[in-house]
Amino acid sequence: MLFAKREIIDTETIKIPREFHQELKILSTMSKVPMMQMLGNLLEAFLEENKKEIAAINAKFINGY
Repeated sequence: MLFAKREIIDTETIKIPREFHQELKILSTMSKVPMMQMLGNLLEAFLEENKKEIAAINAKFINGY
């Protein structure tokens, strides 16, 4: 999934530690998959894996706990 191509609709900029950027750049060069696509895939997988925990945090925030 990390190297899957994805359609990019809209983007925002975030800052990441230089060491992660360097590692992603190497992976991107070797795989010919842009870093933005790889990061999108990683974030999507993370959010999906942690969906229940994220929903619980959102519920606490919304309910003022």
